[in-house]
Amino acid sequence: MSAADPATLAAIQRATKRCLAETDRVCALLDLRYVAYGGTAIGAVRHQGFIPWDDDGEVCMPRADYERFIAEAPALLGDEFFIASPATHPNYPISFGVLGLKGSEFVSKVAKDRSFRMPIGVDLFVLDEIADDPGRFRAHWGMRALRVNEASLYRRWLRAALMGRENPQKEADGSILFGDFSTRDPLRWSATEAELFPARSVPFEDITVRIPAAYDVVLTRGYGDYMRIPDPEDRVTHEPFHIVFGPNDPRPEATEEAGA
Repeated sequence: MSAADPATLAAIQRATKRCLAETDRVCALLDLRYVAYGGTAIGAVRHQGFIPWDDDGEVCMPRADYERFIAEAPALLGDEFFIASPATHPNYPISFGVLGLKGSEFVSKVAKDRSFRMPIGVDLFVLDEIADDPGRFRAHWGMRALRVNEASLYRRWLRAALMGRENPQKEADGSILFGDFSTRDPLRWSATEAELFPARSVPFEDITVRIPAAYDVVLTRGYGDYMRIPDPEDRVTHEPFHIVFGPNDPRPEATEEAGA
C-alpha cells in the first residue's frame, strides 16, 4: 500500500487531522505552547490544510511544554489516541514523541527493520536552546550512522541538546535562539521565543492549528521561498512500506463494514 495512492493518502490525512485536533485540544486544556512545524506549518499557510502529498503531521514545543505534554496529556486524551516517546517505550527509535491513533501503524521504508512500529499521527518535536557551539552535536549523527543502540543514542542526544541551557547562543538583541536538535542543522529551523509566541490560530481544513507568530520569518529561514509549489520530483513523502489503520480506520468503507 502506498501513500501515493490517492484514497490511501486521503485516509492518512483524515487520521492525522484527528491527531492534530487532539493535540491542539489537549494543549489548550493544559495551557501549553506549541506551533505547527515543517510541512504542517507550510500546509497551514500555503494550503490552509495539508500539503497535497503530505502524509504526516508535525508540531514543535519548547522543552518545558513538551515534557509536561508527555507526562500529563495521556490522562486527557480521547480513547482512540496514545502517546509514545523515549520516556514511554524502551525500544522507541527516535528522539521526539508522537501522538498517534491506537492500533495504527505507519512504517516507512527506512524504518521497516525497527522493532517499534510508529503509528499514524503527529510528530512532537522538541525545541531546545541552541548552544554557542552547535558542532557539539556532530557526534550524535556519527553514532546514528554507526547504529548505536537507540536508548544509548537518545541519552547522549539529550545531554547534547541540554548544553544550550548553560551557554545559549543569543541574537544581537539578546534573545535566545531555539532549535530542533533531531535535525542535522538546528539553525535551519530555529526561532526566538518572540518569533514563535504568542502563536497564531489559523484554519487547517475544518480544524484549527497554531503557527508561529512570525511565521513568514521562521518559514523563510527554514525553507526559502516556501510559497512556491515544488516540482513533482522534489516532493517529499515518507514512502510507507506498511500501513495499518486499525480500529479507528477513517476510510468510508471501514465505517460501512463496522455498521454491517
